[in-house]
Amino acid sequence: MSIYPNITRYFLIFPDIAKCSRIVVIQLEFRSCHSERSEESLANARLKQVQRSFVVSLLRMTGSTKLVYNGFMDKKRAVLAQIAKEIERCRICKQGKSGMAVPGEGNPDADIMFIGEAPGRQEAKTGRPFIGRSGQLLRSLIVESGLTEEDVFITSPVKYLPDRGTPTPKDVAHGRTHLAKQLAVIEPKILVLLGAVAALGVLEEKIPIVKRHGEIIEKDGRKYFITFHPAAALRFPKLKTLLLADFQKLRKLL
Repeated sequence: MSIYPNITRYFLIFPDIAKCSRIVVIQLEFRSCHSERSEESLANARLKQVQRSFVVSLLRMTGSTKLVYNGFMDKKRAVLAQIAKEIERCRICKQGKSGMAVPGEGNPDADIMFIGEAPGRQEAKTGRPFIGRSGQLLRSLIVESGLTEEDVFITSPVKYLPDRGTPTPKDVAHGRTHLAKQLAVIEPKILVLLGAVAALGVLEEKIPIVKRHGEIIEKDGRKYFITFHPAAALRFPKLKTLLLADFQKLRKLL
């Protein structure tokens, strides 16, 4: 289907909650010619052809970026809030764990996400990720990388504080279901995996961090940056040195 000048276009942006997948963008076109297909069939046909990146580019060219893009951001926030409520109500998430749910926080349209392990005691008290000592280190490294906290999204595969300390593989596997929904909404380009649990939660494989830290894995159209968890860096000075070096590599990647 050709793109015609002076054509009136309306973009309907809404979350596909039923399928627990990504934001759905439907482009409806109104023109004088008659179509034998129903509006629903036309919308479905266009949906397969028009990707979100193209829609955003088109909006920029037409000068209507701010209005529709902000609406898109607001809708993403709404979907993430819905996912957060699911986490708060999830009985499986709470098994063997305590404290408040910590779904994550940050820019709903972030190009870069930081994935940790599980909430600590401070996080479980407040419902916010990475606010303890390791969080202070992470947030300082984010700023030193040339980013702001408003540019990124921070979360973890496990959303509650495990009573046993380290999350079990079962914890990570279940937490991945919620994390996958968040990734589908945010659609980041780069995921920084902070430690082995983060790698397991996102890539579903055990990765030896000491051997592969600083490595970039490209998969499914995204880049995954492997590095240490800040908590490990605080316990072991040698790992902190490696973590700082990794973030220098990350800075060049941004």
